Amino acid sequence: MDKSRRELLRRTGAIAAGGGIATLAGCSGQRSSGETETTDDPLRLAFQAPAETTDVNTWVGAQEFASDQGISVEIDVFEGVDLAVQSVLSGEADIARGSVTAVASVIEAGRPFEFIITPIRSTDYVLTTQPGIESLADIVEQDAAIGMSAPTGLDAVQVAAVMFQAGVIDSVDELNYQRIGYSGARREAILSGGIDVSPQHYAQWLDMREQNSDLNNILRFGETLDNWIQEVFMIPTDVLEARRADVVSFVAAQLQGYRALYDGYDRYEQAIREYVPGGGPDSNILSPTYDFLTDIGIWPQNGDLQQQNVDYMLDLSERVGLTDERIPTDDPLNRGPLEDAIASVGDDGWVPSPRLMLLNNTARRVMFAPSIKYRLLSMIVSSSLLLDPLDVENQHFYACLRDLLSQHPVMCCTTMSQLRVQVVNVQWFFKNSISFHGEP
Repeated sequence: MDKSRRELLRRTGAIAAGGGIATLAGCSGQRSSGETETTDDPLRLAFQAPAETTDVNTWVGAQEFASDQGISVEIDVFEGVDLAVQSVLSGEADIARGSVTAVASVIEAGRPFEFIITPIRSTDYVLTTQPGIESLADIVEQDAAIGMSAPTGLDAVQVAAVMFQAGVIDSVDELNYQRIGYSGARREAILSGGIDVSPQHYAQWLDMREQNSDLNNILRFGETLDNWIQEVFMIPTDVLEARRADVVSFVAAQLQGYRALYDGYDRYEQAIREYVPGGGPDSNILSPTYDFLTDIGIWPQNGDLQQQNVDYMLDLSERVGLTDERIPTDDPLNRGPLEDAIASVGDDGWVPSPRLMLLNNTARRVMFAPSIKYRLLSMIVSSSLLLDPLDVENQHFYACLRDLLSQHPVMCCTTMSQLRVQVVNVQWFFKNSISFHGEP
């Protein structure tokens, strides 16, 4: 990597190092500090973009559940994760939400940040391209302009990740990045022809396709990058030590917010209308978006933050040139506040499995696809023959099924012999992880 690019990517880390802050040593993923008293001061959260269809869970947790935990949270929005991290480094904020890769260079430079919860497990991003760019190889061969929010941002790094995985590039220097801004700015740039390639949220892609049907969607990152962590909440060690009780309360409120979004589409739509600027997309875009997000279980109801995922992201940070050396995972990984938060709000709430979310979402979709309504309903009904009726999760499914049948009584006339024939199809359906979250 050339010197100028290295300096650009490491700018936030270099500033942190210039502050003469001591490094952190001897930490483990399960460590915990002495408990502190809660304070009346709000926790200040730095966020890299306005609320979108995916990250609205942060607003739900901060605005609707934090007060129940005895704290208040203020959210400041920045254009790019590097600026959000800078606000924490300067003491203007306490916690930042962003990618592991965005803060890796800061940690390497000597500022001890710790990861305390994963707000987004996977990624809903898709790779959108102009006509004539139909593969990852085309992007490199045509020197296509790739929109990004920041050199350390998720959008830039996940493009590099899929390029490396596909064997299309050996170095990020082969990619033509253009700093545009967060996803809303990139959407406008690609629609106007200002850039050739851009990672976009799934809901944005559905809207963009309506405006320009010639645009391509050449891959879904969440289906390509198995170990990817979309984002983490990160906090300086000194802030965590000083306000640990408040941080645990913050994490608990976030968990409650994540779980609330699985209550159903109406609950999700309410959050979108309230927190997303402009009220978010229309229901014809928002409904399939919710199906897609819940199909992939994007909001981790127990906070996730698994070591293998952090390992992958730190490996990637070194490979794309954000760090000179591989940062030991135990340096930033701290599950202590998360474990305490789970103990506080409980781990015994009903958490739907991906299979059940898929069934529930499929049941909802039949309302928008009358031509396949009865076939899908038959598969849903027949799948109940595979479930243990004593299992709590399955009891919830049966309740949903009864509600569904009350709306479609014709299905009650389906004979048991016909249902048992369908069981074979359903078994194949689950075995091969077939999903109906394809584009409408």
